[in-house]
This record gives sequence, C-alpha cells and structure tokens, in this order.
Amino acid sequence: MNQIAVVGYSKLNSQINKIKHRYPGIQFDMLEVNLDRVVDTVKQYYTKHNNCVFISSGANARIISENLDVPFVEINSTGYDLLTTFGEIRLLSNHVMIATYKEKLPYLSKVKHIFNIDYTERVYHDQNELKMIIDECKEKGIHDIIGSSMVCETAEKNNIRSYMLWSEPAICYAIDNAISIYDARESAIENVERLKTLLNFAHEGIIVTDRDGTIELFNSKAERLIGVRAHRAIGSNITRVVKNTRIDSVLKDGRAELNQIHSLNDVKILTNRVPIIIDNETVGAIATFQQLDAVQKAEEEIRKSLSKKGFIAKITFDDILRQSPKMEKVIQMAKRYAKTDASVVIRGDNGTGKELLAQSIHNYSMRKGGPFVAINCGAIAPSLLESELFGYEGGAFTGALKSGKRGIFEIAHKGTLFLDEIGEMPLEIQTKLLRVLEQKQIMRVGGETIVSVDVRIIAATNKNLYDMVERGEFRADLYYRLNVLGLNIPSLNDRKEDIVIIGKKLLQENRRDISDEEAEKIGRYISQLDYSWPGNVRELRNIIERFSSLYNLDEDAYQLLDQCILLENEPREKSNILEALNKFEGRKKEAADYLGISRTTLWRKMKELGIED
Repeated sequence: MNQIAVVGYSKLNSQINKIKHRYPGIQFDMLEVNLDRVVDTVKQYYTKHNNCVFISSGANARIISENLDVPFVEINSTGYDLLTTFGEIRLLSNHVMIATYKEKLPYLSKVKHIFNIDYTERVYHDQNELKMIIDECKEKGIHDIIGSSMVCETAEKNNIRSYMLWSEPAICYAIDNAISIYDARESAIENVERLKTLLNFAHEGIIVTDRDGTIELFNSKAERLIGVRAHRAIGSNITRVVKNTRIDSVLKDGRAELNQIHSLNDVKILTNRVPIIIDNETVGAIATFQQLDAVQKAEEEIRKSLSKKGFIAKITFDDILRQSPKMEKVIQMAKRYAKTDASVVIRGDNGTGKELLAQSIHNYSMRKGGPFVAINCGAIAPSLLESELFGYEGGAFTGALKSGKRGIFEIAHKGTLFLDEIGEMPLEIQTKLLRVLEQKQIMRVGGETIVSVDVRIIAATNKNLYDMVERGEFRADLYYRLNVLGLNIPSLNDRKEDIVIIGKKLLQENRRDISDEEAEKIGRYISQLDYSWPGNVRELRNIIERFSSLYNLDEDAYQLLDQCILLENEPREKSNILEALNKFEGRKKEAADYLGISRTTLWRKMKELGIED
C-alpha cells in the first residue's frame, strides 16, 4: 500500500482528512510535531517506513528540505490561493497580517492591488518570533492572519481569525506528486532486479555503470552502435568509451534524462539515462539508446497501421451541414481552436454532433496526419477504463492478454484523443488522467516503464461540469486543465434553420427518387413543426429514415411525417403520463394539471396509448 506521511499541525491534518477518501489505496499517517522535533521525528519514522513519501508545508517543509534527504513534497501556495483568501477576508476586515517562515511571499506584490485591503507582512524564524507577531496583531487591533498551519493554530489560541495559505487544489497537487514519487521509486528497484533479463532480449543498446561511471554491462546492440567490443568497454569509465556522454551528470544529480537526442559517431541516436537508486543512494546508472531514424521509421509504420485499423477522423467542417448563424459561429470558433494545441471541452445535448465537431477540429489542425482515437467514458466499466486508457502489461490481471495491450493514450500519440462523456469518468481515474496531462507520460497497468505521449485532448459532455465540481463529483484541477477552450453546440430546437438543409440531405441519401424541390419542401415543413426535437440531429435522422422506408410518392408526405413524429414521441409521452398517474395515485385531475393538459385530453391520450384506467 502506498504510504504518505503528513508532517504538520491539526489545521493541515484536518484539510487532508477531508479529501483523503479520493485516494483509495493510499495510507495517510499524520505526524504532529513542534519545530524543534521535526528532524528527529522524520528520521525515526523513515527508519521504520523507508517506502513512504513525506508531505509538509510552511516551516516544517523548509526544515525537512534543508536538513534531510528523504522522499518529500512541499505544499506550495500560489497567487490564486492568496486571491481566494483575500476575497473571503475583505467581507470581514480591511486589514490583515501575513506571517511566513523565513521569507516573504514572492507573488504578493503582483496580486495585492486587486483587493482594497491593507496588510502587514512579517517573517518568523521560530515559535518565539511567531508569538511576537501574534502579540503585534493584538496591539494593532488586527483580527485576521494568513499563514501556515502552525500560524493558524497559534492565532486561534489567541482569538484571532486565521486563514490557510494554500487551497485544497494545492494540497491535492502535492499528494499527486507524492504518489508519482512513490511509484517511481518502486519501479527503480524492480528495474535493477530485472536488468540481466532485459539485456538478453533488448533491441536497444544498453550500458550499465557503477556509481563511479565504470561500465559493468555492455550489450551486443551497444557494441554495434558505438563500435567498441564489450570486453574492451567493460571495466572502463563511460567517459572514455562514449563521447559527450551525460551519464556522469545523471550519477551526480540522481535525475533521469529521458528521450534525449545525442550524436554518436555522426549518427543521431535517441537515448534515455536513468540513475539506479537503492535506499536513497545512487549506486549506478543505465543508458538505453537506438538510432533516431529507426525510431522514426517505427513510428511511421505505426501510423500506417493505425490508419488501416480505422483510427482516423473522416469528418471535416465542410461535412457539418448548417445555415443558422448560431451554428456558423460555433464552427468559426472551432476553426480558431483547431490551430492551437490546447485542450477543448465541447458541451451539448445528446445527438447534437459533438464527435463530428471533434473530428473536424482534428482534421483542421496540425495533427491531422496523426491518429484520431475516440472513447466513451460512460460506456466502459470503471474497472476496465484505466486499462483502456493507459494499457496493461501481460498478466496484469485475470483475463489480460499475455502480450499485454497498448492503451488509447499510446495509440493516439502525435494525434488527438476524444474523451466523450467525460463527466462519467470515476474520480480515481480522473486523478490519474490529470497526472498524465500534466506530465505527458503514462505507465501501463502492472508495468514499470514510463512512456512519453504527445496527445491533444478534446473532451465532450452533456453535463454541467462546473456544477459537478461544486458537488465534488468532478475534480476541480482536472476541470481547469481540460477547460482551456470551450465550445457550446446549440440544440436543434435553437437552430431550426438547420433542419431544412439537414433534413433535405438525409432524405436524398435515403430516397434518390425524390426530387431536389420536393426534398426542400419536406425539409422546410419539418423545420416549421411545433416540436422541440429532444433527441436533436440523431432524432431527426431516425424520423427521416422511418419516413423514407414508409413513403410512397403518391401519398401525402406531410401527413406521414406527422405520424412518424408521433411514433417517435409516443414512448416518451406514454412514460410521462404513467409517471404522472403514479405520482398522484391515479387521480386524473391532479395528473392532468401536472402534465399541463386538460382532463379530457388526458383521457383521450390514455385511450390512444392503450393506458388502462
């Protein structure tokens, strides 16, 4: 189980307790300590739990980062957090104290002018100085203070209102980073144990060194790429065998360098350099590399394969029929959005054509040569959605293919990923999706290898995501990460001008024996009907197909259209009447009033629809 140790005071611990249910499988341990005991407490805890990651803030965070070498993430506040807090305070006070540990806030000068609030800013180095700041608040009649968890706790003991310096999204971001660090450490240990197996079967050049840069392993592919025999390379320092190597930097800094282009013997190669870390100590490094043109050739073959499998967008803006100003405005905005690489959220009722718009954006963008991959987040069981998105390694779970499977993020590399019904995505998957969008890397389920992905996201929904955020049903940080650009597709009822051109087109596709003039008249008749089109374009298509199947050229087309629409609406109308009768326990007068019709009309509709009295 992933373990996160929170070093802080009760205020911070209380905030984390409110949100930790969003992280199933994560164990949170709360360590409440005074400043003079932080180092010893963390050391003792890490001795017993060396697989954990620490989270802290304020003074505690500074002490940990300056004095200890442990896996650690600091909760950082931003100007946005300060703006939010100022917004709360201005309703209660016009003067506030801001207390921070050792340094003043670097972004305060950039946001202070937005709200008309006077403030006093103080820095403390220990609890005695913090007590002096609290006393200053009392002397000057300052009733509000902003600071860390320790500041807030001290202030409240002295009857001063306190406000935390960071928001819930800032804490969530720190937790997500801590989880990423935990996963990376576990992967590094497993990679060391499997190194020899990888060397025997790898198609890449692989070099392994010890902590001093001395080569310990050197596979046959590395021999061919570098032009040095393994028996000559092993035992030598990496700097003597590989020109311009950066393995020495990786050993020194302990940081991986992924997907780097390197020149070797006048050949461009793509290389990854990863430190081998055991018990927080860098004991060596691994370099894997292959010729860049081979990588590019493989990607080209993948793109051809994707095209054959149908991961392409067939619709363009020219295919979207419209003549209403509202829809034309949406199309023009979508064309502007297509020229950027930012995420897009398309909002619209069911049947309005959200995927058609997404395909058109892809085909109008610089990514049009790449794959277009669509997935309906609401149509896949939550237990399977993660493996569909990120893929899985062979044997990752019962029923998994032995060879493993690529996820749609890998399939959509260099292209566009369309996430339909994004509002149906479970919260735990939202967390992992946000991490992928921020880091542009994925890890397959059951795997230990990080894969870089370059994907443009277009999401679609028929729900109000902002309201879902307010209710805690959708992550706020993911919402703002996705909702960079937004498009709202109007319902068909709000653009009835389009019914004429769409209806005519659909009719001619289904019945080639109907003339242009007759098709135009029928389309115009449909557009003038007093009908709300709850199913939008999808419903219009159903009615046109039904009409086309039943229509004879010598009969009344308009009467048949009325019947087709009635047939479309009957199940919905019957369901509404039954619901009203059930709600009022069969009392016709009350049911009729609820439905907005007369009692006589209710009787007639019940008879027509076969509803027993």
